[in-house]
This record gives sequence, structure tokens and C-alpha cells, in this order.
Amino acid sequence: MVQTRSGKSLTPADAPSAADDGADAARIVALACNLLGWYGCNAFFNVLNKEALNRWPYPWAVAWLQLVTGVLIVAPLWASGLRAAPRVDAAFVAKTFGPIGLLHAVGHGAQVVSFGAGSVFMAHVIKALEPMVSVAIGVSCLGQKPSLWTNLSLVPIVGGVVFAASKPGAGLDVAGLTSLPARTALTSTVSFAFAKVLAKKQMTSKIKKDRGLDAANNYALLTCCSCCCIVVPFLLLEGGAAKAALEADAD
Repeated sequence: MVQTRSGKSLTPADAPSAADDGADAARIVALACNLLGWYGCNAFFNVLNKEALNRWPYPWAVAWLQLVTGVLIVAPLWASGLRAAPRVDAAFVAKTFGPIGLLHAVGHGAQVVSFGAGSVFMAHVIKALEPMVSVAIGVSCLGQKPSLWTNLSLVPIVGGVVFAASKPGAGLDVAGLTSLPARTALTSTVSFAFAKVLAKKQMTSKIKKDRGLDAANNYALLTCCSCCCIVVPFLLLEGGAAKAALEADAD
């Protein structure tokens, strides 16, 4: 028997085991590795994104091709049975994923436009505000009341954005906040935040289970919907010019 400070007796089965401690440590290490891997891949992607736009300055075309790549990866997996396809129909996709896909397409396209119009630094500074925007939308649209600790966790994010945007010895300059890179980065941030709120509201646990929408299938289907949505601005805004540029490079 083991006694706590309050005098309560615990059996060996109640006491935490070394195996439990090891499992917790493994989960923490796995989480840290996933976060670092995501951040590293995201930073690498942004740099390559900027390089691609410097060589081929058609952001809507680049954004569409990126989503097409995602579709070409997941479609064969579903078709071959290597990954179980989600159990959805056209009506479900249009009603549930259509609005979310549209918001995601706007967010992705605006983000790529921001990268092409300015520096990667500016886009990162604005998009660092996404947690704040998500909390504000959650409070106003879903009636969520985040805890004090959740709000306090945003303080270092805001402080980091202010520090990153400031220049030593320079006064406050808000001109950069009205530029095209800043406006499109903010549009991307707000669109992604609304997409997350809408997904949380519509995609219940029961729907995910019944439709076979685990995290991977959920994001893959969202990518397919976004690809269909973003093809319209791509063709209208840059289709002809992007094609001509490719033909000119080929010659």
C-alpha cells in the first residue's frame, strides 16, 4: 500500500507506473518532433514558393498547381485502395465542404499572392496574428469563451509580431500595413480562421466517423474542393498570360 500526504491509501494499481511515465514522455517527444518538422517544412516551402514566384510571377497559377499536386497525390491512393476513401457524395461535399473549401482557396491564393508581391517576412508577420483572429471569430460567431490561460498564451505571439515588425531607431510606420502584401496576407489569415471555425461547427465527431473523414482524408478532401474553387480566379486573372509565359520559356 502507498499513502498520500492526505493519508489516503493507494494500491499498486492506482500508483503511476514507469510505463505510464515512459508513454507520456514518448508522446511529448513525438509532439515536439512533429511541431519542429512542420515548422521546418513550412519555412522551406515558403522560401521555395518565393523562388518559384520570382521566376514565374503568376501567384494564382502557382497556388492552383500546388493544390493540383495534392490532388494527384491523394487520388491514386483512394483509387487503388491503399487509403480508404471517404464515404461522401456530391451533395454532402457541396453543402459541407463547399464553403470551407472556398474559404481555404481564398486563404491559400491570397497567401501566395502575398509572397509574390512582397517579402516572405511580411507575410509571416501578418499570419502570426492568426491565433488572435481565430479566438476573436470563435467568440463572436460561436460564443466560445476562451480561458484566461488561452488569452495569456497570445501575449508572446503579439509581442513577437510587434518586435519582428519594428525597426531599431525608427518610428512607427503603418504604411507597410496597407500595402498589397499586407492586405493579401491579412485576407489569407482571416479566411483560414473562418474556415477553421466553420469546419469546427459543421464537422462533428459523428459526421467524421460516419463519413470516414479522419484527419488525413479531411484535409485531402478539402484540398480537392479548394483546387476546384481556385481554378476560376486562376483562369480569369492569369490563365492566358501564364500559358504565354510557359510557351515563351519553352521556345
